[in-house]
Amino acid sequence: MEPNRSVLGFKTNCYRANQKYLASYIHQEEFDRVVHSANKIIEEETLEHKRRERTDLFSEAGLLMKASGAMKFLGALLMAVIVYGQF
Repeated sequence: MEPNRSVLGFKTNCYRANQKYLASYIHQEEFDRVVHSANKIIEEETLEHKRRERTDLFSEAGLLMKASGAMKFLGALLMAVIVYGQF
C-alpha cells in the first residue's frame, strides 16, 4: 500500500493495480472499506499525536516562564540586599 498525498493514510486506487492478486482473496468493496477505515484510524492518531506535541510544548513553556519569573524576583531581592545592606 502506498501513502496518499497528505501522508495520513493510504491510496484508495491500489485494488485495480493489484486486482489479479487480490481478486481471489477479497472483493473491491470490502478492500475499499478496509482502506477507508485504516485511513480514518491513521488520520485520527496522527492528528492526536500532533495535538499532544503542541500541548506539551506550551505546558513546558509555561513552567519555564514561572521559573524565570521566580528567579527574577529572587535576583532583584538579592540585589537589593547587596546594594542597601540589610533588609
